[in-house]
Amino acid sequence: MSGKKSGDVAKKVAGRPCSFSQEVADAVCQGIMEGRGLRSICADPGMPGPATVYSWLTKYASFQEQYALAREVQADVYFDEVVSIADNEPDPQIARNRIDARKWAASKLRPKRYGDRLEVEHQGGVGMNAVQITISPATPLAPAMPAVLDVTPKPALPCVEE
Repeated sequence: MSGKKSGDVAKKVAGRPCSFSQEVADAVCQGIMEGRGLRSICADPGMPGPATVYSWLTKYASFQEQYALAREVQADVYFDEVVSIADNEPDPQIARNRIDARKWAASKLRPKRYGDRLEVEHQGGVGMNAVQITISPATPLAPAMPAVLDVTPKPALPCVEE
């Protein structure tokens, strides 16, 4: 029997070891800011898979902020490409499709800036003033209006035949 006790055995953690590095995270975000998709970036040699990047987003708050900023910049890049495509693409249908795709992507990445809906935000307070209404008893109308006309209908006169 060995001299190790059962409590001395180091516990093994399931799964692969974490491969997060700030250099790789910077490269991922740089590719996104250049307008590339995550799958395209992850297909490059030495880059992690998309699932790993998504895992990093849940584990590392600093990377999550960096990634969100990169996506905002990506929306601006897509929007800037719209004018270039319109000016340089000879086929109008292809240009329209490429422009629509970029406009759609920009509207999803930055809906407040490029979205179709205009959101109006009210700033300031909503004030209400309380008013007390008192009801006084009604005054009789007869003394106030002495010349009230009688509008009661009178019976019709019988017809006289000649």
